Amino acid sequence: MTPGFVRWLATLAALIATAAHASDCYAIKDPDQRNDCLAESTGQPSYCYSIRDPDERSRCLATTKGEASRCYSISDPDDRNACLGEVKGESSRCYSIRDPDQRKQCLARTK
Repeated sequence: MTPGFVRWLATLAALIATAAHASDCYAIKDPDQRNDCLAESTGQPSYCYSIRDPDERSRCLATTKGEASRCYSISDPDDRNACLGEVKGESSRCYSIRDPDQRKQCLARTK
């Protein structure tokens, strides 16, 4: 097999895996959660623009685009720190989150 063919096969496999995972999102009833799932699973930030909640929309755009500046528009301080921790990969942001479960989730995502 040529290296080009191997790359093509790897790309095809990745697309199939992404499409299969994204299809699971369509079973989610809440439209905001469904769009967030689609954005995260496909890496396409265009789904984020359909999210009604402004904080969730900002978080979705920040994570899918890798733009930490979008986290600063999130009103809740814990959610803002979780967003910054995830996008910047800085676990130190997680330690200022008051809710223990959210703190643990943030730490798991920044490792």
